[in-house]
Amino acid sequence: LSVQLRGSVSDTTYSDTNGTSNADRDTLETRQIARASWEFKPTFSAFAEQELNQREKSALPPDGISRDSEGTRTRVGLDFGASGAILRGTISVGYGQQNPDDSRLRTVEAFLFDANLAWRPSEITSFLLTAQSDIYDTTTTNSGGVVSHRVGLEARHAFRRYLIATAGLTYTVNDYDAVTTRENQLLSYLGAEYYASPELVLFARYQHLNFDSNEVNRDYEADEFRVGVRLRR
Repeated sequence: LSVQLRGSVSDTTYSDTNGTSNADRDTLETRQIARASWEFKPTFSAFAEQELNQREKSALPPDGISRDSEGTRTRVGLDFGASGAILRGTISVGYGQQNPDDSRLRTVEAFLFDANLAWRPSEITSFLLTAQSDIYDTTTTNSGGVVSHRVGLEARHAFRRYLIATAGLTYTVNDYDAVTTRENQLLSYLGAEYYASPELVLFARYQHLNFDSNEVNRDYEADEFRVGVRLRR
């Protein structure tokens, strides 16, 4: 049985946009997290985690309603460690709340699903499942927050010891509380890495982003292609 205590402070500041202040988006967030884990063996543990957070804004948004809030996140999950030959990583489910200080905004609630899980069925092929759920702030009028769910799947295959290809999809849903706004984002990508030597890696990556919103004139698509060199020592 082990108990872990963590904490963090994040100070996010936005610059002005064409002379318009974005101070209502500036956020000071503090977080406190406690996790208890029970290890059945080095590659398998169960855990329970409780998180508290406090968010303070620098200014009021256009609707004049403060977005200062306090929140909780409760998770239970499994940890497969980082040394397993076949399965590594963590997966968890839970429940989250973000409670605005101003009573004109209602509490935002969300089901939580988080994962960073790698499965390696053979020495040359692996699959990675990633997921993240959380409640984020918004300055949207009369909305107390955004429930965001993201899930991704990546496949990685070594055609040769020195040539590795990757392909993946990531899907994100943003659901704004108390209003009808909803956003969907699908990211697909392909990549390749060529290990010219232990210190030199050549890589290429192409990705396509499709963003859909139920608000008028907010949909868009974007393509990105990059090549580069990675030096390792």
